[in-house]
Amino acid sequence: MPNGLFDLQDKVAIVTGAGANGGLGHTLAIGLAGQGADVAVLDLDEQGAQTSAQQIRALGRKSLSVRCDVSKPDEVECFFLQVDRAFGKIDILINNAYSFPSRVHPDELTLEAWGKTIAVSLTAYFLCAQQAIRRMLKHGTGGSIVNIGSIAGVSALGRGNLPYSVAKGVSTN
Repeated sequence: MPNGLFDLQDKVAIVTGAGANGGLGHTLAIGLAGQGADVAVLDLDEQGAQTSAQQIRALGRKSLSVRCDVSKPDEVECFFLQVDRAFGKIDILINNAYSFPSRVHPDELTLEAWGKTIAVSLTAYFLCAQQAIRRMLKHGTGGSIVNIGSIAGVSALGRGNLPYSVAKGVSTN
């Protein structure tokens, strides 16, 4: 139940990477619902997204769960069209989805691993924000977009996660 300090009644939120795996996206989605928001969740893990949506509905809020690869523009657009039909607006977008490659030294990193991590952990933030902004401007209600970064964005070398660190460093600036 909203406590008045953080009341999101009648707001619609989207959380990427919100499958029910105990991760940050799931926690954020449940927290937004707990403050009164209806929440659309998407994740590559379809069952995890459905579980998150069920937990949101158990809090008395509306929810939509969709399996979506946020690195693919056509899937992102399709997801946002489903949100349009289900809720009619977007007030909050939390870009949380990420891809973390196997830990390898930069000289052993494949271009494929680099590309996948950048696509999910950075490009997808742009794709989702672009779709959300278009809708926020169309409805003239404004909104909030939150891009989840990481302390890993401060230092890339020596950690074995170069593309993740690069993506998160950019998303936090």
